[in-house]
Amino acid sequence: MLAAISVIGVGLSGNSLVAGCTSNLCNSIRTLQWEALTAGLLGLAGGFSVIVSTRKQILHSERVAQQQREDFLLADVNIKLADIENFCTGGEAFMRISLELYKENELNSPADEIIKLLYSEDGISHVRRVILSADEIRKSNIIPLPLQGSFDRLARTMNDLWRCITSTAFHNIPKLAAELERDIDSMRFELINYRKQILNLRLY
Repeated sequence: MLAAISVIGVGLSGNSLVAGCTSNLCNSIRTLQWEALTAGLLGLAGGFSVIVSTRKQILHSERVAQQQREDFLLADVNIKLADIENFCTGGEAFMRISLELYKENELNSPADEIIKLLYSEDGISHVRRVILSADEIRKSNIIPLPLQGSFDRLARTMNDLWRCITSTAFHNIPKLAAELERDIDSMRFELINYRKQILNLRLY
């Protein structure tokens, strides 16, 4: 494109640039068929643009096809791991709410009011159901052996944080919440690695 613009510039102002010059170069500039040359250069630029655009579309299609293939190969695994993913999500909600309770305690809210909130229907009583679901997940035998250690640590930390709150030991909340966050991150990291291992076995 830049070359085409340069040719147009030379073509339009060439005669004035070489006025009075009789060298072979100046004569070439005077007789330059800049319209045809510009059309050719613009055509090349357009063709190159089409090639680049087509290449991008092909790469995108290949990525989509690869992702669809991986999703298909991991469909059964993803179904089995869904409960563990939901457990992690519940753990994140519990962590956020526990830190909110800690702030309430820092504001000197009465402990009994905090516990009342904890068990209220519009409070975080549903978190307790998430914690209790750990036993159901274990009994269903959906936890792959490489993930059992991380899952047990995560469930144990959630129970510890629950006992910390229900016993009004609010000063321990920040430490346990940080530990819970690390356990959730570790669990999700293990889930990603496990999927990669299964995918590699099925691909190759």
